[in-house]
Amino acid sequence: MPEIAQSPRIAPLEPPYTPDIDAALRKWMPPGAELEPLKLFRTLNVHEELASRMRPLGAGILGHGRVALPTTPLGALPMRC
Repeated sequence: MPEIAQSPRIAPLEPPYTPDIDAALRKWMPPGAELEPLKLFRTLNVHEELASRMRPLGAGILGHGRVALPTTPLGALPMRC
């Protein structure tokens, strides 16, 4: 079967971000994190209302230590959104 090049249906936001988008993305990340926000978060923030509705879910999962932050640089992992 031939390989089909896949691109995301909704492209994640890319820096530089507007101040509003930067503030929204930082809310998804741990305090003081120097890592680039995950593509998932950057994709959700394409639609401001969707991102605001998903944030409580993310806070519930990430805020209770149930999901470990990656130790491998995200650029080294295959990502598909």
